[in-house]
Amino acid sequence: MSAPTEVDEAARITALERGFPGFEVGTVASGDTSIGYRVAGDGPTVLLIHGFPESGLEWRHVAPILAQRYRVVVPDYRGAAGSDVPADGYDKSTMAADLHAVVTELGDPTVHVVGHDIGTTLAYAYARQYAADVRSLTLIEGVVPGTAMLDVIVASGSAWHFAFHQQVDLATALIEGREDVYTDYFFDTFLTDPAIVDAADRQFYADALRRPGAVRAAVSTYAAWFGPDAADNRTYVEQHGLLSTPTLAVGGEKSMGAAMAAIAGDVASNVTAATIAAGHFLTDEASDDVARILLEHLDAHR
Repeated sequence: MSAPTEVDEAARITALERGFPGFEVGTVASGDTSIGYRVAGDGPTVLLIHGFPESGLEWRHVAPILAQRYRVVVPDYRGAAGSDVPADGYDKSTMAADLHAVVTELGDPTVHVVGHDIGTTLAYAYARQYAADVRSLTLIEGVVPGTAMLDVIVASGSAWHFAFHQQVDLATALIEGREDVYTDYFFDTFLTDPAIVDAADRQFYADALRRPGAVRAAVSTYAAWFGPDAADNRTYVEQHGLLSTPTLAVGGEKSMGAAMAAIAGDVASNVTAATIAAGHFLTDEASDDVARILLEHLDAHR
């Protein structure tokens, strides 16, 4: 792997502490890449994985509620705000190994795994890669590479940026220097009320993308879907079948909704589905409902 882009440690800590008073923050080395995390609470470990164009900050309202009954770990995956930006390693098997290094360093590799948006691609990769250590899996408003449902979504043309991000050099060149325009598009389009993510948080997310290599890293997390991620996921299903891990599929009524059950059903046999009256950015729009549904699922599989 190429050496990561050097991260200013003060800026890293500031990014990790933002929105998480009372949480401990730190970093764990995964190979030559430092992965930032926040942690609080006692009990079984819950791993919360963010999506694009956000960072672990998206869980700031949900994590404290869960931390009243669980130990909650909120990382920034490689390339995101509080972590290093290596030039490669954006296949989900490598990214899952990063997060496994974090929870192992914190002392308990047995986890409940929760992913939102692109975090669902990483959550599933983690669950299949470390199946013996995963108590439950939750997929919120996202997809899984190498599945029939992702093919249907791509064919519909509704998620144009999936294809755009496959052109890594072109997408990087067009987004760099316009990070705020790009991130604002997603918030303005997929929030039921664009004001829910305020100007300060939007600026934070755009600034994180302005770090050297960060746009290419974000684009590369998508580009891996139709190459190594799809291949790894299909190979797992061919060799091991569907996951038996208890799986919760959560959709926003004004976004992916009931389709999340079908997405989860492509990779897991024990699926429970739920919908929330919100759009795509559920952790921002309906944090109390997300926390409630998650606690019901987590408590059922402690």
